[in-house]
Amino acid sequence: ENCGLAECCADPGLQCYQKNSTFARCQASCKLGPDLYSADPGSWTCKTMGPRTPGVAEKQQQPTQVADWVATECAAKGASCESSMCCRDSGLQCYTKEEGWATCLSSCTPGENRTKYGDVDGKPWACKELGIRTPRKWGSPSLFCWAVTRVEGYEPSLIKDQLKKNAGIFACDQYAVFSSASYRGTATAYWHPKHVPKQPLVSINLGMGPLGPVKTIAFEPTYVGKSMDNTAGNTELFLRVWEKVKESGLYLTTDWTIKVDPDA
Repeated sequence: ENCGLAECCADPGLQCYQKNSTFARCQASCKLGPDLYSADPGSWTCKTMGPRTPGVAEKQQQPTQVADWVATECAAKGASCESSMCCRDSGLQCYTKEEGWATCLSSCTPGENRTKYGDVDGKPWACKELGIRTPRKWGSPSLFCWAVTRVEGYEPSLIKDQLKKNAGIFACDQYAVFSSASYRGTATAYWHPKHVPKQPLVSINLGMGPLGPVKTIAFEPTYVGKSMDNTAGNTELFLRVWEKVKESGLYLTTDWTIKVDPDA
């Protein structure tokens, strides 16, 4: 339904976004460029029209594959994607080098010299993203898989190894990794003080995944002890993680959400 005239949305959590001068639609988010799932290859301006409706957006079912036109209208690897703002190969993102040139890459670091990848003039790359990264074809049912890792110890190495192999949660349609540093305050499994020391949120760069660079989503540390049954007293920790899962919104896009231990 076109929200261009009303400039508002009835459903909670949605914003009216403009595609062009004649059409706008209510949705949770918008990325400048073409919608790879739409039958229409035209680009979105993503101009906001009116206010976002208060509340949390309901689950939106994600299409299982991109539209047919992506294979012909979007750029091949190594070709210019500046005008199309999209890539035909899954896992690639359109990145700018400078005005007048952009191409499809798996990753790009602003300011880097890419001569080792075949770049001919050695000029630094701006690495501005144009459009969205081309996703993989989803399975059915679709899965959002996530894991929690400590920033110290053996768990980050395990997850990095899984990422290199596109295994574990990285074989799922959507994925996320959450991280926390060790708790520095005083507490027990049965008592947590009201005032705890503030600690920095620590994210880890895990490497390159099938959907692009992977960085952990950090959350505030909390005490983890042992319960009366001699198991990990980590209820408070996972309450904090689930809040971050909710904030990410990825669970809204898939059929199932799966929590996975790094060493399971």
